[in-house]
Formats: sequence, structure tokens, C-alpha cells
Amino acid sequence: MSVTTLAAWAASVIGITIGSSSPLWAGPFKTTITSYGNVPAVLYSEIDALMLSLESEVNKRLPDTSNGSTYLKGMSNASVIALKGIGVDYASAPDIFVVGAGVGVGADVGNASLSKVVGGDIDARQLRGFGAAASVMAGVNLAVFPFMPTIWVIDLKRMQLFMNFWKMDVPKFDSSLSGELTSFGFHLQYKLMDGIKVPIFLRWGGIDFTTGFDYSTMDILFVQDLNKSASRVIPSVAFGNPTANANFIGRASAGANVKVRTIPIELSTHVQLLYVLTLFGGLGADFNSGGADANARLNGTIAVSDNLGTINGVTANAALDLGSHGTPSSINTRWFLGGQLNVTLLKVYAQINHGIGQDTWGVNAGVRIAY
Repeated sequence: MSVTTLAAWAASVIGITIGSSSPLWAGPFKTTITSYGNVPAVLYSEIDALMLSLESEVNKRLPDTSNGSTYLKGMSNASVIALKGIGVDYASAPDIFVVGAGVGVGADVGNASLSKVVGGDIDARQLRGFGAAASVMAGVNLAVFPFMPTIWVIDLKRMQLFMNFWKMDVPKFDSSLSGELTSFGFHLQYKLMDGIKVPIFLRWGGIDFTTGFDYSTMDILFVQDLNKSASRVIPSVAFGNPTANANFIGRASAGANVKVRTIPIELSTHVQLLYVLTLFGGLGADFNSGGADANARLNGTIAVSDNLGTINGVTANAALDLGSHGTPSSINTRWFLGGQLNVTLLKVYAQINHGIGQDTWGVNAGVRIAY
């Protein structure tokens, strides 16, 4: 997967529609009727049902939030998995150093499958949560320093150190999207088991242990102009059985301020084929903290009318409810797989991460130079 393709997918996750959806969603748009006007009490339930239909129509364009805490927890978990792989090299095994850059996106797909998201069967806005990260990184093999000692059973010459950092505005894939991303991390990778080399054809890289610290912030806001309507026949002979219509015209601003910290523990390995291609993968556990705070605003009006002009005075207010605060899973496990193309010193890689027992998926890709 190229960086351009990954960036486009990230844009769709953050707020560009990649498909259409027809299900009823438990979204953040809620209505409150302030007056039933001249509608008799026996028909209040019909007006209530009309407002529920309007909520459903509007929420098709907004995040799937069965409840606010689930949405913000999803944002936090997606931000955690978006970080994985952008600050560590699992495939190059440099003798001296490695430098590079990468971008990552993560999603909590909730009740949907990843194949439906990528295939465009649902709207990416309906994801339970999303995350994004970008970083430049550098690493050094401590074996280049002859004075590196052995501490207890740990031979520091078998260790690599990595650091990564980046801060940027969210790319303007869409004029309604704004925000800022920050990522920082440091990692150490220790060679637990040496690999095996078969000249020319194959090299197994052995088994590596990786741990460290990652910190990420994502302040994101998506602005959506809304003009949605819902209709319902009101069964009333006195009113002439009119078709009532509820219409909302306004603007919704929905997003989150996310700050997560994570300590990974990973075991990984890689295989290099004919030098050109390297396949890598592993298992990991993450110890997470931090969380996400909602950022939601709604401006607009609800108008209620009917085709006969017999219903008057019905008024309602609308609000967005994304919850207040959500935290990531304190401990999660995951697997990761990836591939890397090797063109002399230049490396181009892509990696997939998936939370075991969770609905989180992450993809990252980038370029590196290793020597």
C-alpha cells in the first residue's frame, strides 16, 4: 500500500464518505419537543415518532454513538493502534542506523467489519472511532559502539534504539476538516534469538523483543452542513389525515481531543526473500492510559409542517451528544503483519495491526533508509 493510498484511506476514515448506508444508527443528534402546538394529546406519540425518524435521518451523516462513552473509548483505542509501527523497524536489521518517515491510521469499526468499511458498504463517518498519526524516526544499532557492556544477561550490543517525533496540522483533504496531530516515542529492540542466513535466497531474522513508550495527541473537528427531513402520516380524521414533515437545517461540528500514552511489549520476526522482499510479523501487548474528550456543537432549527396546513405550533430543539470523556482499554493484545520492498538502502514498507478480541484495525506505511 502506497503512502498516497494510505492518506486517502485516512481521509475517508476522518470524514469523507466512501459509501452509502441505509441502517438506522444510534447517533449523537437528539431532539426535544418543546411544544405540541394544536396537536391533541392522543396524537403526541405520532409527533414523537416523527422526531425519531428525523433523528435517524440526521444521524446517518454522523458517528455511530450507541452511547458517548463507547464513541470516545473507540477514539482512544483507534489512536493507540494508529501509532503501532511508525516508530520501530521490524524488517531492516540495520548494521549501523535507520532513518525514515511513516503515517498510520486506526479505526474502531464497532459492529461493522473492516471489509465493509474498505469496500464502501458503510459510511466511514459511522465508525465508532478513528485515529491518525505521522512521524519521522531514527534508530541506531548499539553494536557499532565497541564499549557497550553486558549488564547481567543483557548484551547491549544486541540492542537497537529508536526515537520518533512529529507535529502537524491535519491535511486538508476536505475543507470541513481541521485539527492537529502530535506523536512522540522511543523504543528499544533486543535480539533474543539469532537468525539464519541462506546465501542469496533466504534470511531469517531471528526473534526480537521490543518495548518502549508512545505518546500521541489528536485534536480533530469535522464540520457537516445538514439539511434533512422526515415525513409521517398522522392518522387523524379531524386533521384530515395529513402527512407531517419535520425538517432540520443547520451545521454540526463533531470531533474529539485525544491524548493517549502506551507502553508496548512485542515479539517479532522477519524473513527476507532474494533480498528484495521482507515479510515480518509478531504479537504485542499494550498498556494504555489517557483518553478522549468530546468536541461537539450544533446550530440550526427544526421546522414542523404538514401538507394540509392543519398542524400548527409544534416546536423542538436539537442537540449533539458525543459524551464527555472516554478512556482506552488499559491492556490490549494485537497481532501485526507487514511487507517491505528493499531497493539497496531504500526501504518501502506497509503494516497491518489488529486488536485481538477488539474491533480495532490499524494500517501504516512509510519509507526508510537503512545501512
